[in-house]
Amino acid sequence: MCGLLDGLDALRAVAPVGGRLVLVGGGAHSQAYRQVLADLSGRTVLVPRSDQQVATGACVQAAAVATGAEAADIRAVYDALRDATAPR
Repeated sequence: MCGLLDGLDALRAVAPVGGRLVLVGGGAHSQAYRQVLADLSGRTVLVPRSDQQVATGACVQAAAVATGAEAADIRAVYDALRDATAPR
């Protein structure tokens, strides 16, 4: 968790970051982990409804490489998948 917070600090050093954190992976299943992350970061922590966010991201990247898609197209697909599985 502290590594994640270090990453957020590093991003903050080069670009303003704010708002929510979207948590995926094993830690997302732990209410305690989500709460500690929210407390330490001072941000709202959201967990997508889908359990397959990491796999989805890997598939989008693989498809981009296989098809030669542009970065903007990859981002648009990711945004659509993220929004479709966002917590309500």
